[in-house]
Amino acid sequence: MLYTLRWRPAIWPSFTAPQRLIAARLDTGTTLWEYEPAVGLANAPVSLSGDLLFVMDKAGFLHAFSISSGEEIWSVDVQGRDGSWTIATPETVFVSTGAIFALNTATGSVRWKQTLTYQIPQIAWAKGLLYVTYPGPGWAGDGSHPDTHVVALGGESGTLLWDFAEEADYGPPPIGGFPSGPPLGSVITDFFIVDGTLYFYNSSLHRIRAVDAATGSLVWSEAAESSAIVVSNSQLALLRPDYIQMYLPAHRLYLPQFAFGDGYSLRVTVNNPHDVPLTAYVAFYNSSGDQVPLPGNEGNANRVDVPLPPLSSATILLPDTGETLQSGWALVEAPLPVTANLVYQYTSSSNGLREVGIADSPPTDFAQVKISQGAGFSTAIALVVLSNRRAVISYRLLDEQGEELAVSGYAMEAHEQTAKFFNELFYPLLDPDAFEGTLVISADQPISVTALRTMDGTPLSAVPVGRKTAH
Repeated sequence: MLYTLRWRPAIWPSFTAPQRLIAARLDTGTTLWEYEPAVGLANAPVSLSGDLLFVMDKAGFLHAFSISSGEEIWSVDVQGRDGSWTIATPETVFVSTGAIFALNTATGSVRWKQTLTYQIPQIAWAKGLLYVTYPGPGWAGDGSHPDTHVVALGGESGTLLWDFAEEADYGPPPIGGFPSGPPLGSVITDFFIVDGTLYFYNSSLHRIRAVDAATGSLVWSEAAESSAIVVSNSQLALLRPDYIQMYLPAHRLYLPQFAFGDGYSLRVTVNNPHDVPLTAYVAFYNSSGDQVPLPGNEGNANRVDVPLPPLSSATILLPDTGETLQSGWALVEAPLPVTANLVYQYTSSSNGLREVGIADSPPTDFAQVKISQGAGFSTAIALVVLSNRRAVISYRLLDEQGEELAVSGYAMEAHEQTAKFFNELFYPLLDPDAFEGTLVISADQPISVTALRTMDGTPLSAVPVGRKTAH
């Protein structure tokens, strides 16, 4: 069966408007039923769920029709207009008209309503969550641009679960100065979800963003000029002005801190959880993002290939050669998802051979680290910028009651890594001899974070790093 909106010229010759909804058989073209409201139909797509079809009229009403008979089941005033979005699920119909309406699919009764902006937000739906993007509240008095927001709402209640603020450039000020209201239109295009990742394109800053749909954490970011993006079979395609650019899927893990030499040796283990063999590789970089040549390595000086039989693990050993300490961060890449960890080995004068193990760290834009300082103990934090763009890193130090004590931050270049003790991050603002609390880290680009508990500068154990979790 085919459902189509029939158009005819509107009052102004440069515009057209749909006037009639037609249901027809695909095999014969026979019209089964029609709907033609006196006010006309809004320029908005229809949506389907089960035996129901949903269409909006020019008066702002959403109508539900039986697909099989054409009978109108219900209609509700949702203040709809041209450009409105509708997503129908078996239980709920979501309508974006300026406000977000969640309607009972069967009856049209309002389950909940959220007013985020007077503009028409874009919406997407996956796994019980509604995703919305809309411009921020308005220009500041100095003419700075408002952020665009990407948010997740609980489908059952409309509760805000996370809010991802995306920078936006709306161009020069309008004639007469900066308005007090939000800008017209959104800079976000190609807003969709695939395999648990929310993708969108920022047309004002020419970059693709990939956000974890469950947590709102930034997964990766790529600078690119494109007129459209699409993901199919895990491959990202960019439509360029005169060609199409394809990105193959890459499964990457990060180890934000490694060290070998000058008393330290290093073991890196990669685990294959699949029933098929694969080959991963581990590449080592210094704090500036430059390659770290490995002792005796030929070919790619900083890279080691790791063949992995099905359901197996393999380990790379970088021995202590007695030479100058080499440190930085490592990348693990494989054709399928794997896990990895590293183990520092060193000799303690009092306890002999010691080891400290650290698991891989996923990309994020938010992290929490429990801080313990005093009696020789301290906490060391390492992080690396994963994107090809400069990142702004922000630190907040909270006491045990969650009260903010100090704020710090700085910019880091693409693929730059830093490793510092926590008190170095706030010196000279704060340099306590003893402290218990939490370090909160945020970034505007994807980063990877790890932490170590130390005694007199020597690593003792890994410290769990808190990240955003699914609601």
